[in-house]
Amino acid sequence: MKPLQLILDADDVCADTTQKALDWYNRKNQTDIKIEQVLDWDLSLVQKPGTNIASCFEQPGFFRELPVKEMAPFYIQKLIEDGHNVVIATSSSKNGIMDKIDWFEEHFPFIPFQNIIPITRKDLLKGDIMLDDAPHNLKTSQCRYPVIFDNYWNRNTEGSYAFLKGLKRIYSWKEFYEFVCEVAQKEKPELQVS
Repeated sequence: MKPLQLILDADDVCADTTQKALDWYNRKNQTDIKIEQVLDWDLSLVQKPGTNIASCFEQPGFFRELPVKEMAPFYIQKLIEDGHNVVIATSSSKNGIMDKIDWFEEHFPFIPFQNIIPITRKDLLKGDIMLDDAPHNLKTSQCRYPVIFDNYWNRNTEGSYAFLKGLKRIYSWKEFYEFVCEVAQKEKPELQVS
């Protein structure tokens, strides 16, 4: 088995960010937007005119209190124990990046600090597998296997998201772990020259 370079998104892959954003927005605006109504990655499509749902991402502490995605710590730790290099690539406001780093240190202490990269331009990253929920990140990915983490906002595979039809789609961390194992088994380890 060959160790793989895995590039993982944080929001809505390791953490339930959109649900928390909707909870914050609904409280602030007396609305009742459900996550099932978010059918595009652009959250502004579900907000009321004159409001800004994305302003929650600027709130101090917003990213520090995110719920952890079910089974993410268990399977990420297994991937690391299997010898894979796990890198977290996450886009965030300047205010949010330290909260995210603290959040990862608390919930994923086995991921080294230097493997948490604040980055918006994920197209600059190279690796074997990229796991993300945002179609635009996967469309420009330089990874050999761009993988979409299923959610309501990435299921429309028409128009500008038509390329998603050809990508591996996963529905759980268990399924992602199994996919990584499958890819790693197919790869031949590089020969050691002595």
